[in-house]
Amino acid sequence: MARQYAGVTGQIENCQVMVFCAYAVDTGRALIDREPYVLAVWTEDAARCREAKIPRPRAKEVITKPELGRRMVERCRRAGVPFGWVAADSAYGQDRELRAALERRRIPYVLAVPVDETASTHGTGPLRVDVLTRKVPLVFERRSCGKGTKGERRYDWALAEVTWPGGSDGGPRRGFVHLLLVRRSISDPAKVAYFAVHARTGTPLSEIVRVMGLRWSIEDCFETAKSDCGLDHYEVRTWDAWMRHITLSMAALAFLNVTATRTDDTTSPPPPVPEPDHPEKGDPDPLSS
Repeated sequence: MARQYAGVTGQIENCQVMVFCAYAVDTGRALIDREPYVLAVWTEDAARCREAKIPRPRAKEVITKPELGRRMVERCRRAGVPFGWVAADSAYGQDRELRAALERRRIPYVLAVPVDETASTHGTGPLRVDVLTRKVPLVFERRSCGKGTKGERRYDWALAEVTWPGGSDGGPRRGFVHLLLVRRSISDPAKVAYFAVHARTGTPLSEIVRVMGLRWSIEDCFETAKSDCGLDHYEVRTWDAWMRHITLSMAALAFLNVTATRTDDTTSPPPPVPEPDHPEKGDPDPLSS
């Protein structure tokens, strides 16, 4: 607990900040990893860390939120979790070390970046992404990035091939490309968002947009875990107590998602069986020939 930026309110609050990893597939989603973010005001006070039972390595250094994200991705890899992409908001997307770590492991990503992040092309050199998009030709396509609470989330999307700083030397790895994904609001074209993309060569725009839409899985997981599994209903004062409560809530959320998916599989009507074509009068019966 400390005064820090709270994403829920967009302001500096006296709050706790946690880093979570969500796993999303077409049939469901769940939280699979978690860690509290500990600020310097805590790690610089060894006695305070001991009282809260924060592990010793935590009490010796300040670890950023993107570093926690890197650790979670690595734990997923070591555990053999099958995943094809990593997606995150700009708090992680602007971290060049995170992008470089994913590229070294040849992991595709779609990461939001702020407007002052830089990228370069052969014709422009390094520029802020909001400036770059005014200097390179963009072809927008209208697509949905998934369903929201009000229906399909439709935007105009465009891709530009760029080079992102902080990645592998000399550009992307063999067989991969760096791309800038631009999202523009249909109702207000002045509202534009930018995403750093590291993808296999030939990946279509539709796939990249789909992955970007899955980034909201983390928000869906938070909403359900808080309302149905008590994720934020705790009054604990130590690290290990927090980990126990959060882990139990995450397990409950996973159980609910698996159960819901299996229920959908058993209650969904089977696909219709196509009727055989009726032969014209005078034609031989194909079923008897």
